[in-house]
Amino acid sequence: KWERKTALGFCDQAIQKFPMSPGALDAQVLKAQLLDANVQMQGEEAVQPAHPFKVAVTYKNVPKVWFRIVADEWTPNSYLNRSNQEPEEKLIERKSIREWSVVLPDDGDLNDHLTEVPVDGLPLGHYAIVVCDSSGFKAKVDNIAFARFWVTQLAMSQRTHNGSTSVL
Repeated sequence: KWERKTALGFCDQAIQKFPMSPGALDAQVLKAQLLDANVQMQGEEAVQPAHPFKVAVTYKNVPKVWFRIVADEWTPNSYLNRSNQEPEEKLIERKSIREWSVVLPDDGDLNDHLTEVPVDGLPLGHYAIVVCDSSGFKAKVDNIAFARFWVTQLAMSQRTHNGSTSVL
C-alpha cells in the first residue's frame, strides 16, 4: 500500500543528493508521475426517474471533486452514430441543472482510490454528469470526466438458453 509513498521519498533523496545527474532527472519524472492528479467516473447507462443513483469515481491525489449535471441533446441518429454527438468538452459550457461538491477520503498513499457518490433523482431525459478536480471546469487545464446517461422507465433484459437468445 505504501510503496508509492516510499518511492517518492527515494526520488526526493536522489534529487537532493545528486542534482542535475541523469538519475535525478529520472527521479523528477517519476516524482511528477507519482504526484499527478487523476479523476475518472463510471455510471449506469440508464436510471429510473426520480430515484437516487450512484456513480463510481476513481481518483488519485484529488482531495475534492465538483459535479455538474447538464441536459444532453439526443437524437436517434446521434445515438446510433456517436461521432455525431456533441463533443464532451462542449458539455462543460452548458448551463448546469445541478451542482455540488464532495470531499474525497485520501490517506496520502498516492494510490488510485474508488468511491461511489450518490446523485439525487432526475426527471425523464438524457443527461451528462461532469466531474472535475476544480470548481473552474476549465478544459485542457483541469482533470475532467464525463458520463452520459438516460433517465427512463424502459428496461431490456436479454437471456440466452440452449443457444437461443430472448429479449424481454
